[in-house]
Amino acid sequence: MTSTVTPVLRVSELSKAYNGILALDGVDLDVRPGEVHALLGGNGSGKSTLIKVLAGVVAAEAGAHLQIGETTQDLSGWSSEKAYAAGLRFVHQQPAVFSDLSIAENIAFGTTFPKNRVGKIDWKALNARTADLLKLFGVEASPTTPLGALRAADRTRIAIIRAVQDRDDATSGVLVLDEPTAALPAEEVEHLLDSLRRYAAAGQTILYVSHRLDEVLSVADRVTVLRDGKKVATVEAKGLTGAALVELIVGRPLGQMFPEPTDAPAADVVLSACRLRGGPLVDVSFDLHQGEVLGIAGLLGSGRSELLRMVF
Repeated sequence: MTSTVTPVLRVSELSKAYNGILALDGVDLDVRPGEVHALLGGNGSGKSTLIKVLAGVVAAEAGAHLQIGETTQDLSGWSSEKAYAAGLRFVHQQPAVFSDLSIAENIAFGTTFPKNRVGKIDWKALNARTADLLKLFGVEASPTTPLGALRAADRTRIAIIRAVQDRDDATSGVLVLDEPTAALPAEEVEHLLDSLRRYAAAGQTILYVSHRLDEVLSVADRVTVLRDGKKVATVEAKGLTGAALVELIVGRPLGQMFPEPTDAPAADVVLSACRLRGGPLVDVSFDLHQGEVLGIAGLLGSGRSELLRMVF
């Protein structure tokens, strides 16, 4: 893509203050048709606030404008209804789906349930429409399957299908994905990224918010970085490295982020756990030494909270 391509979405002079503190400070953003445009930044950078403004959840300060196609809107008067009418569709990291309902029912909640001549739900038509959508997005499941039976990545794909099913074609509107892989286990992430690549190849414009730099470099065409409420840069993703992205996000080279490693002297063990079991935990062992900070990390559902409750 070249710089002469007319953006499908353009945000100008976007500012938002909370109690006098600027969460966004004069941010400009151009998203080109058919691209995957990643939005990056650390905690407090303004990413979430920008998405909330686009979704019409919070109002921008006066002077901010949004251009979609040929139409320019004042963002201080933006609303969720206007966002939907303009073709903006949003899927968040915890999609609002119903695990006990079927795939077809979940998707139908995004539009309407087809009716037969006597005004009852036409299940045959609903399941046929759903089957076509599942095939288009590469989800191998029956429309009547309960959503809770699907793997996590497919549940997110169902949320995406529900968001964009009313589109005339893949090239209309903008799909905004707010950290869609944050709660997914590693083996599920690639399944979702494959779907996004296919959808982008069909012409869909995607604004992709994530903390995971490897994913961004894998799927994005361009990257915009926010820091402390301001836009730092918009750059082409091709040829970009993770280290370069980190430097843009934090404002200094990666080597300056951490102190030089040192060999800590041996210290007494003050807490020892051996082969803990329960819930998702299987044979978890660790030692905590005096004066040590021990981090417990993992995805949602990995057992982090259960481990702490078991120990303390």
